Amino acid sequence: MVQVMAQRALADAMKLMANAMTQEAVSRTADREAQEARRGGEDELRLERFVNNKPPIFKGGYDPEGAQRWIEGIERIFGAMRCLDEHKPKTVFLQQLI
Repeated sequence: MVQVMAQRALADAMKLMANAMTQEAVSRTADREAQEARRGGEDELRLERFVNNKPPIFKGGYDPEGAQRWIEGIERIFGAMRCLDEHKPKTVFLQQLI
């Protein structure tokens, strides 16, 4: 009888632990999805702010001085936006798609 009660208590404890672990996994997944959604929204806002600053357009071709002016103009906008280095390439890339 005591052994059966101990086994039942152990089974109940394991069930509670499994439920808690499942709850934690669901919570982590929801947190991760919310964070990814915020990042997407941040990218859109950053791109909108970037475009509103009317960034220079580099047409390509051989134009070292034009390329330098383009870089300086882009960097000036990023400085005003306080854009992190890690966001700069994606922002410029997205701007090219517009």
